[in-house]
Amino acid sequence: MLSFLFREHSQRTASIMVFVASSFWGLLWVPMRMTESMGVSPLWVQFWFTSVPALLLAFVCARATLRERAYWGIYIAAGMCIGIGFTPLRAGIVAGIGQQDNGAVLSDADLVCHHRQIRSG
Repeated sequence: MLSFLFREHSQRTASIMVFVASSFWGLLWVPMRMTESMGVSPLWVQFWFTSVPALLLAFVCARATLRERAYWGIYIAAGMCIGIGFTPLRAGIVAGIGQQDNGAVLSDADLVCHHRQIRSG
């Protein structure tokens, strides 16, 4: 199963994979914002919306991952890099750096634009 990710793909297949992944990422914000509007803390929303899919993927991919022990170092390094990249972003959202005046949480793209405006003066 994991070997699909490591083999070379055509331009068309790679484009479809990027489109599908970005579509899921964009659609993920809809239920997250709805859950927050029900009064659930952003910390818990973030926790559940990342933990549940991670646990499901771990369950689905566990057998294949155990078979491919030669790649464990790569898997751990990739997971650490992803965690290091997303931790400050999510911490900023949860801490309220991305809060607008009306209390709505900004999207990742809005946060990047806001950060660029701060840096440029």
